[in-house]
Amino acid sequence: MIKTFYRKQSQERTFFRAEMKIRSMAYGKGIHDELSKWLEQTTTAWNDPKEPFLLSEEGHFSGNPVCRCRTEFMKPGQSENAVLLKRRSKARQRLWFNRYLYEIGKEGELILNQTNTGVFLGSELKAWGATVLWEEKKPAFYLLVIGKPVGESDSRLSVYALQENGIPKRDPVAGVPMSNTLEAKSHLCCFGRHVFTVHDNHLDYFYFCPEQSGLENVAIESDTPNHEKECCQNVTSAVVADRNGRVYWQSGNRVYSFPVGFPRRIAYVDGGQQYTHLRIHTYQDSLFLYRVNRLNRDYECMECTFTESARGEEGIECRLFNRGSVRNVFYYEQNQETFYIKLQPNAYKASLICRRDGAEQLRSSFVTEGIEEIFCDDGFLYVGTCFARGS
Repeated sequence: MIKTFYRKQSQERTFFRAEMKIRSMAYGKGIHDELSKWLEQTTTAWNDPKEPFLLSEEGHFSGNPVCRCRTEFMKPGQSENAVLLKRRSKARQRLWFNRYLYEIGKEGELILNQTNTGVFLGSELKAWGATVLWEEKKPAFYLLVIGKPVGESDSRLSVYALQENGIPKRDPVAGVPMSNTLEAKSHLCCFGRHVFTVHDNHLDYFYFCPEQSGLENVAIESDTPNHEKECCQNVTSAVVADRNGRVYWQSGNRVYSFPVGFPRRIAYVDGGQQYTHLRIHTYQDSLFLYRVNRLNRDYECMECTFTESARGEEGIECRLFNRGSVRNVFYYEQNQETFYIKLQPNAYKASLICRRDGAEQLRSSFVTEGIEEIFCDDGFLYVGTCFARGS
């Protein structure tokens, strides 16, 4: 008879230096690789034609509004053949995932598939979003909300576990206090366990650990509170990520970045006295930065790549991508050709461009009536839409 002996494995412990002010587990290559895997899994879910997958008011983590485009040909979308989500001026944008459409009513009530759930998320809701953890055998979804919980006068970032019926559990699994603000809107960007908030124009970063029911504050750049740092003040954009796990945001006239897992490796692109930065998004492993020349009012799109060890203004290569655009929506690549929609300032038409060896070739154009928000889904272009699913 063969006997098997088991030895109890001691739990691996983590020790921090005594002088550290802000302690978190969100450091190292393992954390970076974990996020890279999450981004890959999320992109697969985002492109799944069977189910919508909209976890954020901002759309895709890259900021590039494209779903499952597999063709160089693009045609105007027909609203009667698709479900469209239009951007709302006052109400929070809808979320759509795991077969449920999430909305917030006028009194802060949660509406699920157009049915009132009787769950109230609070008042003065500034932002909301969802995240999913793929580590389990079955994906675990969480709903995150910035606002004043029912019966409270102070704002909080609250995290609720979602049940199989899509309804959040009554008590939050984690939460942290947030400042009260008169700003109408905040940004909440969730990349797996990594939660970025832009609240009262300040950036903060939390690492979500449901196993310990906690949101760990993560220090950016140095071991001091994030609200004290220049890079986390006067933040004017949501946080976006590239496919390699590097995050970007705009603060003042600079765009800052670091690779997740190494939040002290801050690098930045400065607009200086000549340029005003307008917006950012990523595509593949590049940052696309839109700016206007203060001297001649020309619009430019710069493509920026960051080395792994980029710090300050070192290790960044920025090159002109094109001129005269306020947004380029990338939707297809093949045979060293890149296809995208080029939007010009105050233009009534958008141009479909094929780019090869740095040269742009006009393929066709679409009427936009000056609207800069478009969405591409499986070969269809929808104007004035933040998310779409064709039939």
